Amino acid sequence: MPDTDTILIVGAGPVGLTTALELARFGRPVRIIDEQAQPSQYSKAMGINTRTLELLEPSGVTHRLLEQGTRIAGVQFGSDSRSYFTVDFSSLPHRYNFMLGLPQSETERILEIRLNEFGVHVERANRFVALHQAGDQVVAELCANGQATELHARHLIGADGAHSRVRRALDIDFPGTSIPYPWSLADVRARSTLDDKLAHVLFRPDGVLFILRFRRDVYRVASNRPDVLSRLPAALQVNEILWQSEFRVSHRQASHYGEGRCFLAGDAAHIHSPLGGRGMNMGIEDACTLAVCIANECTQRYSSNRHRAGAAAIRMIRAQTRLATSSSRAARMMRTRVLPQMLRSSTFHQKLAGRMLGLGYGAADYDFPRPPERGCAGRTGIKAAHHG
Repeated sequence: MPDTDTILIVGAGPVGLTTALELARFGRPVRIIDEQAQPSQYSKAMGINTRTLELLEPSGVTHRLLEQGTRIAGVQFGSDSRSYFTVDFSSLPHRYNFMLGLPQSETERILEIRLNEFGVHVERANRFVALHQAGDQVVAELCANGQATELHARHLIGADGAHSRVRRALDIDFPGTSIPYPWSLADVRARSTLDDKLAHVLFRPDGVLFILRFRRDVYRVASNRPDVLSRLPAALQVNEILWQSEFRVSHRQASHYGEGRCFLAGDAAHIHSPLGGRGMNMGIEDACTLAVCIANECTQRYSSNRHRAGAAAIRMIRAQTRLATSSSRAARMMRTRVLPQMLRSSTFHQKLAGRMLGLGYGAADYDFPRPPERGCAGRTGIKAAHHG
């Protein structure tokens, strides 16, 4: 097809790769660029939730993720000395009643391999510079290996992260608030006496600590305070530090997710605290929704649907973050007494577990016909299913 029918995706993280893969499955011509010369080697987002596993089934990616990931049966909340309550994912009547622990770098590798099987390859060291829209075309200015180029595309998708160049080029506001102090995380090789089938959230007088095993003896630890390695419990004995970082947390959402023939997805459209593990997963939901909207030529639905879903998620994540990190008496009572009592109800327990796994949000966002797909079920043995 001529270049003018091409859909250009800026950013080859999990959101950009998923968008490209879904569009390629629907037979749409795709180009995907990334300014980095090599794929990221950092673990970053660790949790793949149930909703994402559902959405990636038709592409044949889910079974590959399951082969590489660690299944997490639930989350235990408590202090260093005792447990307050546990949310048990395995109580859900679902084939994916767990969270999957897998480094983001590995998730991206699996997505890219599957995308390559559709004949689409990431064009690396290719930076988005600017754009303008003219009629039914988007003209993108790129810089590939130091050489200026120009691409005419039918649509342009910004999946280029929190500091999105595409969002700035579209002059879309990104309002919200920032937490004034840094958070910290690390990946460590360690010995542990904790229950490794569960993730652990430990409440401290001055903050919260998160612990998750995602390899045989490798753990992700994170805190809403600096220097997470100085805050580890005696139950976790570190043998080797593999990676550590500090980061700032903001809760922000683009004022709208689309302008003409250009769209935003993932962190380019919304950012929030990592509590709840919704970041990458919500971005993949954006990607799948946008691909279906483009393929069905109903892109006007994308911005309103996903903006509404993003706003609801950010409200909930902000409230969860306040509850988890606050040292107020009311927050302590909620964590130690009210929630444990509420979780005695199996209905409430299953609803909370489902929400933590990304279920129960916006099924109507996918409630319209899907276009014909190509090259999926025949090669993978996985039957294409309706997103919803």
